Amino acid sequence: MLSRNLALQIASAFSIILYVFANDPPAGIHALPVANMTSSFWLNSPANPNPLRNVGSDGPLTPDADVCIIGSGLTGVSAAYHLSQSEIASHLKVVVLESREFCSGATGRNGGFLSAASCTSFVELQEEYGTNEALRGLLLEHHSYNLTIDVLERHGLLNEASILFGDSIHLFEAEDEYASNKADCDAAKAAGMDMTGINWWTADYVAKRFNTSSYGAYTNPFAATWPQKIATQMYLLAERNSDLSLHTHTPVLSVNDTGRNLWSLITPRGSVECKYVIHATNGYAASLIPHMWGYGGIMPERGQMIAVRAGVDLKELSTDGWSSDTGYWIPQLDDGKLPMVLFGADSSAFNGTGHVHNTTDDSEVVQNTLDLEVAYLPQLQPKLYIKETPAEYAWTGIMGYTATGDPFVGPVIDNVNRVKYVNQYISAGYNGHGMPRTGACAEAVVQMITANITGEEWIQPDWFPSRYLTWNINQ
Repeated sequence: MLSRNLALQIASAFSIILYVFANDPPAGIHALPVANMTSSFWLNSPANPNPLRNVGSDGPLTPDADVCIIGSGLTGVSAAYHLSQSEIASHLKVVVLESREFCSGATGRNGGFLSAASCTSFVELQEEYGTNEALRGLLLEHHSYNLTIDVLERHGLLNEASILFGDSIHLFEAEDEYASNKADCDAAKAAGMDMTGINWWTADYVAKRFNTSSYGAYTNPFAATWPQKIATQMYLLAERNSDLSLHTHTPVLSVNDTGRNLWSLITPRGSVECKYVIHATNGYAASLIPHMWGYGGIMPERGQMIAVRAGVDLKELSTDGWSSDTGYWIPQLDDGKLPMVLFGADSSAFNGTGHVHNTTDDSEVVQNTLDLEVAYLPQLQPKLYIKETPAEYAWTGIMGYTATGDPFVGPVIDNVNRVKYVNQYISAGYNGHGMPRTGACAEAVVQMITANITGEEWIQPDWFPSRYLTWNINQ
């Protein structure tokens, strides 16, 4: 989970390189997901059966559908869920296509950190877009967080999704961070944002309570999640109420216009014809939408995670999640032993080795980053972790970054060449902050599609930022 400032720094750091190669991307930059991905804890823990892992990977391919969703992460399954809840669900045939096993992209490889934004960067957003837009960004994340939890709770699935509730505790590692973040929250509160659950702790309090040094901290409500399990339950709920099918290990190689008001999705197993297409591909978006490559599009970046045992039980560790400019970490139970802690390095961490720019290859782990990740928590919280405890899992995953720090949501539009891909939609480019945004963004896209089908006008929700809409983004 990255701040807006950090996302913008990442985008600007290599925007010139991307601009140079905008019309001729280097080999592999906009490639499909690699087959030999690293082993993610979320996908491969013995406690995770992943029942949808290889569903629909053999046998006949669904030949046609009303809506084709490319990608089976939280964006894709959220879209399927919202379609299943729509008034026209009984009239829709929906298919989800996934390049690898179910949920093996960013959702199955992220940090599992589900927390609505507190107020970070509010003043900056307020100055750039106005108060209403700045508030909408916060409201969307609260809506998305509540939506995810409410759906699971309503169906009695919180345990099945391995949800642990606590506080998100952000440690400030620079002296001026506390004051600037407090100013953001004060501005959001003055603008009318409900700040319930946001608390501020001094450096002395943090040191006394957690035996760690910092320049203070703030907390807000949080859920430690098992992302693949959420995706599984959301998909199964959608399947109950709609004509929905899933094909894993079925990469979409191209999306072609049939000339019959349909799109033909070409895969190694044959083609699927669809009226509507949803691109839920995040950092891989340019593989099927070439103009998304380069500055102004969605830029792929590889992050790295580890899973390591805590040195104490969950009662002493707590169910809180943590973050700092160095990284973010959450607890998770998986086999009744000491809790597993999932730690990911932010992009600027460890002398810049935390992330790797311009790649869609998640088949390797950077050893130097791994060594530094393993050493970080015992140094920061020595009472909770044991030095030199090895990581039981280490993996990488591909994120999608944008020049604005905001996702692309809405119809696929080539604003440079003035081309609109009729009935193709996208929700992607979450800038390492997808957990609290995917559900709401997918909901907005589904609202657009159902409005189109019924001949109605799409009404923008009060919680949805206008700056996310594809027709407002200059590529």
